Amino acid sequence: MRSDPLTRKITTFLVSTCLIFGLTNLSFLSYFSHQHANELLTSKGNLLLKNLLEQISPALENKSLISIQVSLNQITEDPLIYSASLYNSSDDVTVRSKRIGHIPSKLQVLRLPLKSEIDSQGFIELSLDKEKALLPYRWLFSACLALWTIFAVTITIICFKFSEKISSRITQLSKQLPNKNAFFGDELRVLEQQLETLITPSDDLAGHGGHVRYCSLVRVTLFNRKSVENQLNKENRELLFEKLDCCITRTIELYGGRRLEGEEGALYLEIQSTEFSKKHLLACIMCMYAMKQLIGNLASQMGIELRVGFATCGNTIATTSTFHYQEQVNRLKKLSTRLSNELESGAISIFTDGFSCDQLSTIATLSRYDENFFIFKTFPPNRQELMEKQIQYLVDVCLSQATVTHSS
Repeated sequence: MRSDPLTRKITTFLVSTCLIFGLTNLSFLSYFSHQHANELLTSKGNLLLKNLLEQISPALENKSLISIQVSLNQITEDPLIYSASLYNSSDDVTVRSKRIGHIPSKLQVLRLPLKSEIDSQGFIELSLDKEKALLPYRWLFSACLALWTIFAVTITIICFKFSEKISSRITQLSKQLPNKNAFFGDELRVLEQQLETLITPSDDLAGHGGHVRYCSLVRVTLFNRKSVENQLNKENRELLFEKLDCCITRTIELYGGRRLEGEEGALYLEIQSTEFSKKHLLACIMCMYAMKQLIGNLASQMGIELRVGFATCGNTIATTSTFHYQEQVNRLKKLSTRLSNELESGAISIFTDGFSCDQLSTIATLSRYDENFFIFKTFPPNRQELMEKQIQYLVDVCLSQATVTHSS
């Protein structure tokens, strides 16, 4: 099974850590085991040498080699003693007792000078079996190695499964982000690269160059949504909202806008341009006016009353940062909601501080409702004629004869 880069990295790091930790601890355990075994052999060997010297001293005085041999044989019965020897002043072996069988590969040799007046230059020697001294520690070493292996394998499997889930969730999150450029690295690095392009510092908007656009948000409010739903049965409600959706979508396409996420009783449209201008405001007004007329035709056709209001407000937004863009759009949504609360049914309103009511008279007739807040009245004759043609086109595209059965 192919694992993801992040999963491999985490698992490899954990395995490496377990190996380093385990080998370090086993090295310390081996070192202290040998050290303790050496201390044990030295302590026991020196004690045996003293006892042996005291035991054979009378035999040395009497030159009784048989008694010395018996003493040496007795001491080699200890499992840790491999051999015991008596050397004369010429370093020649006088008497030796040695265990029969396996010859240890590691021996610790201890010597003690004789105190005999006859042969004061001689010494006795013990060879101790280090392998047997280390045997109990080998069992401890093997037990620790087995426990460490079980722990390392278990924690590696758990870490692999857990990191695989994290990697999968990061990958799914990355796929949901809007930026689909090719990035390199593990899943976390790809996510960081995507977020870097979505979240930028709050610098001046002028620093974003060609990525700065003027965005107008249009709020369409259906004031009597609940009463309309109560008037219609399920089939006609579905038909109404299907036709409303068609009318809105076609109108947005005609005026170069796009639909944003709405809320109950309201929907939002967005119209962008490279700069703030009268031409941009005219496109917004035309869009709202066409939508109002189209919805009016739909209401008449279906024999119901649709009380709808329109409000638009705008701001300069940097589109390079999705986070900053969404933050600015949410502010515009809150502002348009406050403006809509002051509207009457059928009103088309514009909030802008870029032009006065007189300056906007070249594109449409407006009345001042409040500071920077204007209500649309009419278009100039030539513009109105163009609007009628556009509205007729939308009616032909969107609306077809439909009858409504009102719920009792």
